[in-house]
Amino acid sequence: MATITVDVAVPDALRPVVDVAAVPAGLGDAGSAWLVLSGDGRLARWTPTTGEVRDVARYREERAASEHGGGVRLRLHVSRCGRWAAVVQDRGRYGAVVDLSTGATALKLDGGDYCCETVPFALAFAEHGGRPVVVHRTDWNRLDVTDLASGKVLTARDSPDGDREDAEHYLDYFHGALSLSPDGTRVHDGGWVWQPWGMPAVWSLTAWLRDNPYESEDGPSYAVYPEVSEWNWPAVWIDDGRIAVYDRD
Repeated sequence: MATITVDVAVPDALRPVVDVAAVPAGLGDAGSAWLVLSGDGRLARWTPTTGEVRDVARYREERAASEHGGGVRLRLHVSRCGRWAAVVQDRGRYGAVVDLSTGATALKLDGGDYCCETVPFALAFAEHGGRPVVVHRTDWNRLDVTDLASGKVLTARDSPDGDREDAEHYLDYFHGALSLSPDGTRVHDGGWVWQPWGMPAVWSLTAWLRDNPYESEDGPSYAVYPEVSEWNWPAVWIDDGRIAVYDRD
């Protein structure tokens, strides 16, 4: 299969561009479309084949990225259904999920401030029972899943008291960039552990939401793979059961 690459200039009205993300194709779409985050906080849908630019929402960064700083970069994510987008602070603490059908903020995100400057903000859109959900960091060592239509947290559970490493379900692990397997049933987490090593982890999203709210800490499907030298390098799913993780050593 031949690959054709076409260079298309981003319209001046969208500059400076902070980040872009592909919008899933819908019925009647006139070609591929992109969601563009501009420097002024605009979220606009851009269709290169027609040149159409349509504002759909606005992101307002009202809080400091982190008490520790650390080179914060805004990152844009789009759900597979194309209705939801998230703007998050990689190497920072905060973010928001926006309903692109209304432009309203659907969920404010706070990933905690402990060592947040070391990792991308952990977030991934998924589906459960035919409903859109978002997986997101709520502390350095905790992830939760929120149903986007209702706002209900689907992974409600008690956290271990304090930092007792002998507490049940305690997880001494810094969550990093998340990605879903092609079939949407498994989560890959590019996190790290002291002192410091990248430790990619994988677990079943289905088991997490159906059977065990502690699946992302120590569930039967949770597996941490051999240490790698870095935790901010590329990783890609090859198929539903295999993932390739880059390691320069």
